[in-house]
Amino acid sequence: MTVDYHTCETFAKGFDAHFEAHPGDDLVVMESASYGGGDRLVDLVEERGGTLDVVENALFLCNRETWNSYADGREPPYRHEAFYRHVRRETGYLMADGEPVGVEWNFDDQNRETPPDDYDPPEPPRYEPDDLTRAVSEWVRDEFAGPYDEGGHDWADPEPFCWPVTREQALDALDRFLEDRLAAFGPYQDAMLADEWAMHHSLLSAAINVGLLHPAEVVERAIQSATERDDVPLNSLEGFVRQVIGWREFVRHVYRETMPDPRRRINWRRASPCPSSTGPGTPRWLASRMSSTAFGNGATATTSSG
Repeated sequence: MTVDYHTCETFAKGFDAHFEAHPGDDLVVMESASYGGGDRLVDLVEERGGTLDVVENALFLCNRETWNSYADGREPPYRHEAFYRHVRRETGYLMADGEPVGVEWNFDDQNRETPPDDYDPPEPPRYEPDDLTRAVSEWVRDEFAGPYDEGGHDWADPEPFCWPVTREQALDALDRFLEDRLAAFGPYQDAMLADEWAMHHSLLSAAINVGLLHPAEVVERAIQSATERDDVPLNSLEGFVRQVIGWREFVRHVYRETMPDPRRRINWRRASPCPSSTGPGTPRWLASRMSSTAFGNGATATTSSG
């Protein structure tokens, strides 16, 4: 197989270069996770005399058929808990004889603990950037320099870059999570500490989102690891599984189903403008974000996710 690389400012210019070398070519692309992305690519290809087959996005666990079997007969707003239970039944994850392991479907009421004063989470894995990663990082800094309201990233702090960028590194990150942080993932999964950015979180979202890890293998490895050990409580295992096969999949399909106007089908309402300054009673996490981000006259929103 021959792979042609085109570095272009736009997809249109990239297709121009490709079809100049391969007139009338038949292309295949994985469905974009962004609304309208696949349709736009089809238009660009057909305008240049080619064809484009858009196939199922393989980076998710739940396909359209699984979603439709859940959503059939239901009207928005969709409920996460009902969807999550449906996926559990479909996959068999944490199920025994048709019933949830541990009797309960959801142990979220055990996963809202505050870390103690002597909380000391394990060090997160860090991966040294290779030459390509350094080059991309430098390009991002140059291309998107400037303030937030002008499309820049001055509000963020991208350094140091320590994320996995290869399959080998991603598998190591998964191993490190299972060994070091899964057991205490549950109790503190919703907690935030000013001086601890990683805590016991998995830190696997980026690797899953770019396809270095598949959600099915991540969940199955977690279940296997917990089964082979005696130090992983069910609330930690179930809490992690719920994030991967529940929330990640649910948000993806609700987005797909409700675009281009999610406000029309979700309980999304403009309640009040975002405050322009902090005051007594402002949560610490919100105050810290507002101090480094330019807030305009935005809106608060509520979603009925159950």
